[in-house]
Amino acid sequence: ITSTLTFSQMREGLFIGIRSTLTWAGVAGNPMFQISDVRNSTFSDFRVLVSSSLDVVFNLENGSGANVSPTANIFRSFYVQGQGYINDGFRFGVTGSDANNENHSFYDVYVDGYTNSAWHMDASQSRNHQFFGCHFGGALTGSYGIYLNGGSFNWYGGDGAQTLTTDFYIQDPSGP
Repeated sequence: ITSTLTFSQMREGLFIGIRSTLTWAGVAGNPMFQISDVRNSTFSDFRVLVSSSLDVVFNLENGSGANVSPTANIFRSFYVQGQGYINDGFRFGVTGSDANNENHSFYDVYVDGYTNSAWHMDASQSRNHQFFGCHFGGALTGSYGIYLNGGSFNWYGGDGAQTLTTDFYIQDPSGP
């Protein structure tokens, strides 16, 4: 993949990799997946291999579209292998507005080889994310497993290792 895969203004979509490997070889400043104004959709069963610099693998945002509020997406059974080339695995951004972008669920998702965080939440309305059996590995290059500056999450099972600063950085939590 050499340019961003964009999912926008989508409800109840399915992106199923059937155990495929998706390799990033694009421009460093772009996300691999831009998920903007997407709700009740599922992304599952694939591996992401990053072989050149990448800011973020999955950028989730409440974009400029007014028809779909981003909420309740499911990420299931995949592995992000950053090899030290990615800053963040997942980022819940505030590019459009700080509203919604909430209630996402992660099942058996593994993020490894990042330099900043596996999951980065930096918006007060990015709330109530659920993690079940997920894993992060900083590979002694990543600062945080989860970086939270606003918003909230629940972590059930799973594990994290080899972060340089702390596994869970929590500042200014909001919501349930």
